Amino acid sequence: MSTTEEITRVINAFGLHTDTHRWDKLLALFAPEVTVDYVSLFGGAVQKVKAEDLVGGWKKVIPQFTCAQHLITNHLIDVEGDTAFAETQVAALHTMIEPELAGKDAWTVGGRYEFKLRRISGSWKIEAVKLIATRQSGNFGIMKIAQERAAAVR
Repeated sequence: MSTTEEITRVINAFGLHTDTHRWDKLLALFAPEVTVDYVSLFGGAVQKVKAEDLVGGWKKVIPQFTCAQHLITNHLIDVEGDTAFAETQVAALHTMIEPELAGKDAWTVGGRYEFKLRRISGSWKIEAVKLIATRQSGNFGIMKIAQERAAAVR
């Protein structure tokens, strides 16, 4: 498998393991510390977090949706030694099928991801992820519901 195929596989697994709740496999894709930038979507600041904390938060929020689907495509990858930079497109669909949300049960985010990966012990690991959100549609409020429910999970 070529280097770009290995990196593409890591990025694709990032979306798939998130959506299928394969938390241990998702965690294995990351470097021990990860720079996370979702400022374009949620505001706030860029964060540097432990991979366990990042995945642990997603492990609480993502299952609150009936379904989440991150479609990641059009990978452009540049490799410089043991460091790689990748830019992709993403469409992230989130649904929360509940009677009281009928007609307002979906939220979609579109944009680009920028990844920085590093080869660590022979495997490519995600060291940084940035979402550049360029569009949203539907009910952003279902994210707030998911976050509130996740906060109640101990």
